[in-house]
Amino acid sequence: NEAATAILDTEDLVGRSLSAVAAEHADALAGATVDSPADLVREDGRHFECRKAPLTDADGAVQAHRYILHEVTERRTREQWLRSLTEHASDVICVLDEDLTVSYVSPSIERVLGYEPAAFEGAALLDYVHEDATDSVRETLRTDAEAPTQATFRIETAAGDWRTVQAKNKNRLDDPIVRGIVMNVRDVTESRARKR
Repeated sequence: NEAATAILDTEDLVGRSLSAVAAEHADALAGATVDSPADLVREDGRHFECRKAPLTDADGAVQAHRYILHEVTERRTREQWLRSLTEHASDVICVLDEDLTVSYVSPSIERVLGYEPAAFEGAALLDYVHEDATDSVRETLRTDAEAPTQATFRIETAAGDWRTVQAKNKNRLDDPIVRGIVMNVRDVTESRARKR
């Protein structure tokens, strides 16, 4: 249709192969599915999601494929903005699943605790919490309270030291997007020392 012509920035699409009219995107488009869309980024910075669905005949044999391109520039820009915020935050943002395994951790964990984010994801959070607070932290995180909870405890760094952190937590396990317990973790070691 006309929209596809404008998106692919070319005329006379009918009768030409996909690889010819969108050579730089051909591999991504070919691998797209309904459930796993491909990302297509134009030179002007516009982002599109492409979903591919088979068109079958009466016997169920695939005769062709339908490609649907949906512009998601605004959403991708927002995602990049949020990613930049979490990467440069002074606090560590962490998401835990129901059994308190880390499903996401912000890049700031490397600066605060010395761990590579990829190495920390998939870890059991309580394995890093000092044993004197393990039970209380577990209880705090597993609460179904609507209001945010808070816990202060010691956590082990990558270097084997202990830092005191304050974690503000919100149970978002029922949220279909988040599906986790969101923690905002702040290192309060120095401020606690000054108070003492």
